[in-house]
Amino acid sequence: MPRQEIQSKIYEAYRQLLLNDRYLFGVDASERSLTHKLAEYMQYQFTGWNVDCEYNRDGPEVKSVYPWEEKAEEILREIENEPEGRKRNVLLNKLENGLTVFPDIIVHHRGTNENLVIFEVKKSNYRGIDDDRQKLRVYISELEYKYAFKILLPIGEKHEELPDDFYTELVNTKPYFFLKYIEEINI
Repeated sequence: MPRQEIQSKIYEAYRQLLLNDRYLFGVDASERSLTHKLAEYMQYQFTGWNVDCEYNRDGPEVKSVYPWEEKAEEILREIENEPEGRKRNVLLNKLENGLTVFPDIIVHHRGTNENLVIFEVKKSNYRGIDDDRQKLRVYISELEYKYAFKILLPIGEKHEELPDDFYTELVNTKPYFFLKYIEEINI
């Protein structure tokens, strides 16, 4: 499927989410709730494909990747708390088996190696460590997804901070809006 067609499908699904599910944004619903709704709109766009959230299978096996730099540092911090006799085993297990991953949304054919698009999604008010770009690069290189996108969901710190027409205005300024909130990731 050509890149431009994929982008158009993503844009339309995102537009539908913003127009139809404003309530979820207004109450600052969880990232998983918003991601699930976005995946529903993606399913309408990607007919003939499976659209799944938090899908951790690679065929019949567990979907895993080798740690990227930020994740490797996190693992090293984790094993510092392990008893001395277990540190080596815990580290070897992580390195040999890889990390089980749960991409936010994927477009694929279940049970095959046909992986079309993978998404990581964050709310704009997220305050933790955001390593989604690096994670997506690993997904492309190790899991052979053709396309990867980081999606930002525009959430105000407080619902009252957003004007009534905020989401309608966003979808009416398509070129700027989608460049700001949907980012394609490449290796």
